[in-house]
Amino acid sequence: EQGHLFNWILVEADGARHLPLKAPAPHEPVVPLSSRWVVAVVGLDAIGRPLTDKWVFRSRLFAEITGLAPGAAITEESVAVALVHEKGIMKSCPADALRYVFLNKAETEERRLMGRRIAHILREKARMRPERVIIGALKQETEPWECYVL
Repeated sequence: EQGHLFNWILVEADGARHLPLKAPAPHEPVVPLSSRWVVAVVGLDAIGRPLTDKWVFRSRLFAEITGLAPGAAITEESVAVALVHEKGIMKSCPADALRYVFLNKAETEERRLMGRRIAHILREKARMRPERVIIGALKQETEPWECYVL
């Protein structure tokens, strides 16, 4: 039952041990069924890095979900797959919730381009694509944030 005490409740449903990417365990993420918005956060600094535990929390699961070989360079395509795969980052999103992706750490034009590629892949290939992809940087003042409606 919803008590209507608050307009907004922010829940961090799934931590990644401060790593830029994560593959969820079978019991994660724990997203309340009453959630109206779900925001998946990915650090763009992982792209181009090796698929290891240094860059991805549960790198073995990430490899299983995406088909990327352990140690291979993380790609925009693998991040897009990890976001929307049935066992991926947004797997526990309630059916009627709005799904957003925030691509963080876009401090450089190169990283913003990576984010645009991920948005394009999601738009073109994802069956259960998010409503929006936002590209920005939380810890640095950068160019204006970008938002893509998918």
